[in-house]
Amino acid sequence: MSDTVEVSQSDLRRIVEAVEILTEAVSRLQPYVRERTFEWVEVAPREPPPLFDEEVRSRVSGELEGYGGDTGAPLVPAECLALCAHLPEGEERARRAFRLGFWSCVAVDCHLAHQSEAQIPGLPSVQWVILRGGGNYNPCRVYSAEEAERILAGAEKPICEAFGSYAEVNCFCLGAGCWIPRLMSWRSLD
Repeated sequence: MSDTVEVSQSDLRRIVEAVEILTEAVSRLQPYVRERTFEWVEVAPREPPPLFDEEVRSRVSGELEGYGGDTGAPLVPAECLALCAHLPEGEERARRAFRLGFWSCVAVDCHLAHQSEAQIPGLPSVQWVILRGGGNYNPCRVYSAEEAERILAGAEKPICEAFGSYAEVNCFCLGAGCWIPRLMSWRSLD
């Protein structure tokens, strides 16, 4: 089979004329075309409240003070297990999220690279928590891998974890000893 196609002179002339007409039409429309402008926008008004009250946060924060990179992570608080109990693989998800939060905090405090754990197979990610990334938006959360990659671009020793539920995000932040980061979105200003 040959990749060549024969075109007559008159067909070629009509194609060239059509391209010239389209080029002229696009040139006339150019003043009416404007670039869409995008920026990071905080999605605060739609935010759900933290799922752990201040008493739990304060107690766990005090317990975390006795642990570090040399001791390993503490036991997962019962509140994390209870919070994720309704989820498929809930206990494993709570343990993973709290443990990742703890080790993320160690990485931030000690200026180390962070080693993530594999996702639980078959569970989609719906939120990404970024404790250390590029730019001025740290810490933050986003709803898509593309947005996470945009924030992480060029980051040195990034810390980003993906979770399948807001309950896991709460367990992660409890383990990291941090507030739930603001939710950001890359949106058009138009």
